[in-house]
Amino acid sequence: MTALIDEALAFGRGLLIVRDDPELRHRVRRAVTAGELRRILPGVYRPADAPPTLRDKGRALMAFDSTAVLTGRAAACLHGWEDDEPDLCTAISRRRTRAPGFALAEGSLPDPLVISLGGVRVTERSLTALDLVPDRGGSAIDDALRRGVRLEAMWDALERTPQRPGNEECRRLLHDSRDRPWSEAERRAHQVLRTAGITGWAANVPVRAGGRRAFCDIGFAR
Repeated sequence: MTALIDEALAFGRGLLIVRDDPELRHRVRRAVTAGELRRILPGVYRPADAPPTLRDKGRALMAFDSTAVLTGRAAACLHGWEDDEPDLCTAISRRRTRAPGFALAEGSLPDPLVISLGGVRVTERSLTALDLVPDRGGSAIDDALRRGVRLEAMWDALERTPQRPGNEECRRLLHDSRDRPWSEAERRAHQVLRTAGITGWAANVPVRAGGRRAFCDIGFAR
């Protein structure tokens, strides 16, 4: 590759955005033909010998559409909820295109449900949890509650996105999570207690023992 392309890649932290360096357009085409550069999204390129990370894909998507938002497992990974990066970067975008490694759905989200992580727009944690429900069921909500996501915030995210597929299942699971289970086992235990009419208990009760803080999955105050 030419020194100019190397310089543009260094400036873009591994990405070359043609919009920022239009004078390189012809050199980029030659580098692609020579197998030196690979297109990630229209107008965004990366060295062919360096597979893009999820964050690279996110940055490329921001260059392609600054209003786009990463969703689902891609958002969960950038939130630090997962160690293994998904092969597919799912996102909502106002621009339509097809590219390997991306699945873009057309649309937009309310501003309160979008945050920026390192310059990449992703769904806020409450909506991220709901996006994981179709694959993970109630455990997606349990995990979110354990990570400190408020149940009220998930209800708010649900109400702000009334046309989202899977909302009925999310609504059912959020109602079933009213006692804030942190695992599938706790969720089942709560169901059994409620069905049996047993009261006087609370979930995830903080206790101190030996100078350390712990949580009782289910505690009876008396």
